[in-house]
Amino acid sequence: MNQNFFITKLQTTLRIRYYLVVFTLVLFQISANLISQPPHPFSGGSGTSASPFLISTLSDLNELADTVNIYHYHLTGRYFLLTADIVDTFRQTIGNDKDYFEGIFHGGGHKITLGITSDNLYVGLFSVLDTNMISSISVDSLTVDGYVIGGPNSVSVGGICGEIRGG
Repeated sequence: MNQNFFITKLQTTLRIRYYLVVFTLVLFQISANLISQPPHPFSGGSGTSASPFLISTLSDLNELADTVNIYHYHLTGRYFLLTADIVDTFRQTIGNDKDYFEGIFHGGGHKITLGITSDNLYVGLFSVLDTNMISSISVDSLTVDGYVIGGPNSVSVGGICGEIRGG
């Protein structure tokens, strides 16, 4: 009887530990998914042609760059509209040699002031635009001002983009 009691208690303890491990793993997966999701609020919009994501501040532009550069979302087929001049200096590229912007960016006739110094392979407002990846990549009605300086590892430097592939 005493031995059965200890076996039952051991089984219960193991079962509880099992459920705690499973619970912890589920919480970890949920938190990892929440952390890895790009923010996407910008200044409005839903990213469709009828309701493009609105870029009206330097913060919005930095968020776009972070979405591609940090979260590795290429924003394939998503629409963006610049709704105001960005006069505060934008200091990073959107994308890099591995993560490209694959959306549609309409400048709305506005200007972005750049101050980019980067050692990326391809340096510009957009690091790489690859029309071989998707046919709807577009940058339209946009003026850039300021400077773009590549580093010793840079292969190509430009204002709008460091490299255009397939176009």
